[in-house]
Amino acid sequence: TTSSTIQQLTPPILLVHGIEDSTVPFTATSDAGRILRSCGLKQCDEIYLEETNHQDVIMHFMLGGPAKDSVLNWLLQCSQEEKTAQIQSRL
Repeated sequence: TTSSTIQQLTPPILLVHGIEDSTVPFTATSDAGRILRSCGLKQCDEIYLEETNHQDVIMHFMLGGPAKDSVLNWLLQCSQEEKTAQIQSRL
C-alpha cells in the first residue's frame, strides 16, 4: 500500500518549535505533524520548548541549550529503537 511504502522510504521525523515564537505560531508545527501523520507517517514526533522563541532554537543548536539537548536525546532514542528492531528481526 501507499502508506507502507511511505513508512519504508521516510526516516523518523522530529518537529521542534518554541512556544514563545512570535514569527511562526507553534500551532503550525502541530498542524504539520498532523498532516504528515495523515499521509501515513507513523514516526513524526513533536517537541515544544517553553520560554523559547524563533531565534532561540537556532542559538540552542549553535551554543547549546534545550533544543539541542532535546534533539540529541531524540536521536539517541531513535538509534536505540532501530538497534532493538534489528536484533528482534534476527530472532
